[in-house]
Amino acid sequence: MKQIFKQNRTKHEESLWWKRALSHPLGRFFFGAAGYGVLELLWRGRTHWSMLLAGGICFLVYYKLCRDSQHMPLFVKCLLGASLITSVELMFGTVVNVMLGMNVWDYTNLPFHFFGQVCLPFFILWFLLCVPLTLLCDFLRMKLGDSA
Repeated sequence: MKQIFKQNRTKHEESLWWKRALSHPLGRFFFGAAGYGVLELLWRGRTHWSMLLAGGICFLVYYKLCRDSQHMPLFVKCLLGASLITSVELMFGTVVNVMLGMNVWDYTNLPFHFFGQVCLPFFILWFLLCVPLTLLCDFLRMKLGDSA
């Protein structure tokens, strides 16, 4: 009888592996890194290791913003999220593209770009993507029991 209980507990604990992983900031970082990598593969057909780092950082910070600002209007969250992502993109672009010369991306052919590293069309895209990202953060926060 004791072994049956132990087996059931183990199966239940195994089914919660994702909760344990995402309840830790490092788990959320890797979740964001993987998520952004998949988005970029779908959008461009390729990605770069630096974008995985940027995606992880963005998800960590945006998750915290959503958790700590639960009553903030969605429009404001998305505006802050797009600003966050664009800022991280500018920082990574400055280091990876300009300083290290890796030329991972170049927005000089897009309107309203800033040194070819960030641009208004992608800011708008990040704003729109923050809508489902906010829903995802709220869902994870609810499932994890993570509140401010």
